[in-house]
Amino acid sequence: MDDQKKYDKKRFLGIFERMRESGAEFVVASGNQYVQLAPFFEEIKEEITFVSDNGAYVCKGNEDIFAGVFEKEDFVEITNILRENTDFETVVCGKKGAYVLRTVSDEFCDSIAMYCPVLIKVEDFAEIDDMIFKFALSCKEEETYRLLDELKWGD
Repeated sequence: MDDQKKYDKKRFLGIFERMRESGAEFVVASGNQYVQLAPFFEEIKEEITFVSDNGAYVCKGNEDIFAGVFEKEDFVEITNILRENTDFETVVCGKKGAYVLRTVSDEFCDSIAMYCPVLIKVEDFAEIDDMIFKFALSCKEEETYRLLDELKWGD
């Protein structure tokens, strides 16, 4: 992809056709969300496999192959810890899209729009009705290790 997030689709589709004829499978693997990746491959998205959200969600066509989701109680515990750290801007990533609290800045929303094309603002993370794959946090570097210590459990 170039800097405008575009690529030569005609050339790629020719290569893809040759791959298909030879029995090879094309897999898109990315830390990005499926909802962001699928539009890049609109013509063939039903035929290829996506490994998205850093491997937490794998699908082919309309079939979910793997979904590494947070259990509800773990999700609640994590969001409670994050709520106490109000200086952290949090993105909760799920199958349907990404979620942020209504209180996050417009600047933050603009900065993540490229990565989270389906961005849903919620009053509280408890409102989310989705399979949750990952959390993305924006915090000062020096706060990272303190947060890791707070989130660490089950040693």
